Amino acid sequence: MSRPTHLTKEDLRQFISCEMKVIHRWSELTSKNDDDAFLKFLTAEGETVGRTARRLFRNLVLINEGFEEAENSTRELLNIPSITLAESAFSWGPWRIRPDIISYDQDTITVHEVKAKTFSVEKHREGSEFLIFTGEIRSAWREILYDLAIQVVILERLFPERKIHGRLILPAEEYEVTEEESLFASSGNEPRVIAEPAEILTRRKESVLRIVNPGKALDLAKDLVIDSMAALELVRAGTTHPETTLRYQCRNCEYRLANGRDPNDGFHRCWGELANPDPHLFDLHQLYQIGGQASFANQQISQGKTKLLSVSNEDLRGSPYEAKQKLQLEGLRTGKEWLSESLAKILPNLEYPLRFLDFETTMAAIPWFENLRPYEVLPIQFSQHTLDESQNLQHEEWLQTGVDNPILPFAQALLSAIGESGHILIYTDYEIRVLRGTVDFLRRSGEGEKEAQSVEELLGSGRIIDQHDLLYRHYHHPLMGGKTSLKNVADAIWRGSAETRSNPWFREWGSKTKSPYQSLPELNIRGKTLRIADGCGAMSGYSELSRGGHSKTDQERIRTAMLRYCELDTLCQVMIHEHWTNRAQ
Repeated sequence: MSRPTHLTKEDLRQFISCEMKVIHRWSELTSKNDDDAFLKFLTAEGETVGRTARRLFRNLVLINEGFEEAENSTRELLNIPSITLAESAFSWGPWRIRPDIISYDQDTITVHEVKAKTFSVEKHREGSEFLIFTGEIRSAWREILYDLAIQVVILERLFPERKIHGRLILPAEEYEVTEEESLFASSGNEPRVIAEPAEILTRRKESVLRIVNPGKALDLAKDLVIDSMAALELVRAGTTHPETTLRYQCRNCEYRLANGRDPNDGFHRCWGELANPDPHLFDLHQLYQIGGQASFANQQISQGKTKLLSVSNEDLRGSPYEAKQKLQLEGLRTGKEWLSESLAKILPNLEYPLRFLDFETTMAAIPWFENLRPYEVLPIQFSQHTLDESQNLQHEEWLQTGVDNPILPFAQALLSAIGESGHILIYTDYEIRVLRGTVDFLRRSGEGEKEAQSVEELLGSGRIIDQHDLLYRHYHHPLMGGKTSLKNVADAIWRGSAETRSNPWFREWGSKTKSPYQSLPELNIRGKTLRIADGCGAMSGYSELSRGGHSKTDQERIRTAMLRYCELDTLCQVMIHEHWTNRAQ
């Protein structure tokens, strides 16, 4: 491992989270965050929010240079008595920072950290957004406040004669975007420089972005940051070395690859032999809940017990997930599936035609369409497989292809597809939440009252059945491990059932060595890899289609990949239903 020539807020954030993480970072070990589709989505949203935030400042100068050049430019520009800079650069000792936005004058410097995370204006007024009732920083805001705090601390040391203020710029969850702001956000352009104070005031008043003073929460973050900066400097100098602390939180470490099965990952460097058992203690469903606050897990770890099968039924007593955890252990010991007698009675009473339904959605920190709120869900696609009593299977699909708000067209297409009879099977309650959001937006926007009423009636009709809820209470497959996602369950059934793999409805979608989801293709679009095999992939596909600039061939390839993925989701629901039916018989 080579020691870094300088330290950044990213180093500090990792060090505070877990001291060994920064060693893994400096050793350039692979992090699963590198390829995390949702984190890439959030990064893109952060860039959009950053551009949009720059619209809210007068005469802002954007420094678009490498660090050394940007530091020189910053030094020169600070000779101007009053100025606002974006992406300025400062160094102090081994530390380097590039604040998103600073406002500088003779007496004060205000540093603004821009984030794509939403906050509640109402909770902030009550004092409960950043702090919990004990007066501690709310966990969801810690890393963001650490990022702001380190910049405040370094600027205080560089400019002791000035008062340093720290502010966050965040989307407010209660606000609706204006047409002007949504068009700007989706344009990808930098804002033009504005000198008129009145126009800036109007923009700030109408924006979904708010400039927020974290108050006491920032002071608390500064105290921790100051101590952690000193400790990290000693680690960088080689004076001290972090101690490895094994605990439940390591389960979600970014350096734990392949669900802990990669012997070269950071997890194995920390855990040694305790990382090797397969199945591992960390594979237990809802492990955190046994004993509350991961107390059982940490006790097992401290005793060197990381084999999952070292957990006994007695250990599970009192867990809120005791029944499901026992099924998992029993399945591992016997290798047998379990299907309850109750499920065998429920399945014949479902009303045909059975409609297996799945939605794909997107969202944006700065919404693409007027009157939407930050991260308000937009349904962009659905797939429905319909199975009648004669075992005829039909498929219908819908995908938004225009540039307008898709919510009303989605509601209209869905209501037409589901008809007025038959149970509708979804997987988890996500579709229910999307439908409720659809009703809320249609009513709020004043359009589509007829569709809003029909969707509301559907929600109260009793037609919708949550297949995941049935699975959770009535089924377990040993190959599922502790996971109950649609992909995981379908993969378990596919691998364990030759009958399923040979079924004409499913056989073309995979092979004996590859499950259907693993068989979905990877696209190369103008040198960029795009694989639509999960919700984030669908969001990326829709973004590519909406952004435009692709050839007709590439547009059709993306569209086909989106349709095929969504179709597979509902086909896997059919697969689960058919497997259950056969097992029950």
